Amino acid sequence: MQPSHDDIFQKVSALTDLEFAELMAKLTAARPGRWFVGVAEHTDLAASAWRWHKEILALPDPAEYGPEGWDREAPFCRTAYCGSCDTQLISCAKHMICPICESMEYGH
Repeated sequence: MQPSHDDIFQKVSALTDLEFAELMAKLTAARPGRWFVGVAEHTDLAASAWRWHKEILALPDPAEYGPEGWDREAPFCRTAYCGSCDTQLISCAKHMICPICESMEYGH
């Protein structure tokens, strides 16, 4: 018997931020093009104007953190700018891989 959509939703909802980003990377790896997960927030500048701040989730650099990886519970709070493809990134680790161009970036 296959799990229901509700069962799948509950399991995915329980993942940490890093586990969710890793799952999405694995699910989309064989699809054509570059797929990624992003976060967007808006600031209300005036009654009718919003400014959007957008960041793409970047996984920790495995070359930097080895086979143990990074802390599974760490929040996505490190930011970086990818100069190779002009993208704002957010990660749980300082050393991250841009999901668009695969360059290594260092976050704050």
